[in-house]
Amino acid sequence: MRCPAPWASVAFAFLLTNLCLTAAPRTAPEAIRKAIEKSLPLIQSSVDFSLLQRRCFTCHHSTYPIITVNAAWQRGFKIDDAVITAQLKRTHRELTSDVRRFTDGRFPTGQGDALGNSMWLLKELGWQEDQTTRETVRFLLDHDRESDGWEPSADRPPTVGSKFTTTFVVLQSISGYPHPDLTRETRARRRSAVEWLDKTPSFDNEDMVYRLRALHLMKSGEFQKEAEKLLLSQREDGGWAQLPQLNSDVYATGTALAALIDTGAIKANSRVYQRGITFLLQSQKPDGSWFVQSRVLPRRPFYQSLFPHKRNQFISISASSWATYVLLQNFPVLQENAGKTYLERHPETSVKIAVNR
Repeated sequence: MRCPAPWASVAFAFLLTNLCLTAAPRTAPEAIRKAIEKSLPLIQSSVDFSLLQRRCFTCHHSTYPIITVNAAWQRGFKIDDAVITAQLKRTHRELTSDVRRFTDGRFPTGQGDALGNSMWLLKELGWQEDQTTRETVRFLLDHDRESDGWEPSADRPPTVGSKFTTTFVVLQSISGYPHPDLTRETRARRRSAVEWLDKTPSFDNEDMVYRLRALHLMKSGEFQKEAEKLLLSQREDGGWAQLPQLNSDVYATGTALAALIDTGAIKANSRVYQRGITFLLQSQKPDGSWFVQSRVLPRRPFYQSLFPHKRNQFISISASSWATYVLLQNFPVLQENAGKTYLERHPETSVKIAVNR
């Protein structure tokens, strides 16, 4: 059900929607835990195997899965620490390699999307500022100067192709790792990006998800409007769709719910969340994965990552990661992990990576 408030002010409509969508009956935690315990090992084994098949950084086998594994660690689920260590090492190595390229006057292999997602992974795990992060921020501040935000590096929807997505991951990078010598440049780029975000409407689900995240990060007054828009785009089946003309799918649903939860627009006991996780639980495959049909024509050589669904496995592991992340929000963070990052609790991991560089 949607709260009928077409006559209300935007702020009041936002509050009314949240009031109408809270205190819903909760799905049994046992069912949610079972779904998580089926998906986590599959995601981690595919992430681990993909390192043997492709040495460069990928969002679908790095950022999204590791954000999810980190959320599982925070809540006491069993994870493979070696997977986190290997991904941290690979991500930092790739960033360092890109730094060498652009300090030598060459263009890096990664642009806003790859560099921004790499920095997102590092930030989530608590990697401390170093020369690599500083020089990456320097490059990002200089990159796409002719644009109000940051342009996508390719057209591979839904994960790559939205300017809102690229702008969010870059803004998070320069905000999470502020460069001490580039304060003026940082303020100028942030101000330009916020002006663009405030005036530019979102079109599809990916736009809404990352415009919402960016507006929240920038503390923009437009945040409530975008939250309301994303809330009202939930379908009758409890899911979201990538495009208005498509059916609900797990990638759109997982990213929408993750953005709404992470920005505080909804809580885990809201009707929006409960309807969403019902959709996710009903969509999970017996092997623990979730399937999403790829919208991208094959442009790069295919490689096997041992995730199900053949040539749809990259979007499917992205969807499965976000679905698992959303389900994890049903469980509280362990007291000993509250306010602590993975690397603060595992400082030996940072030392090991530094020694091996």
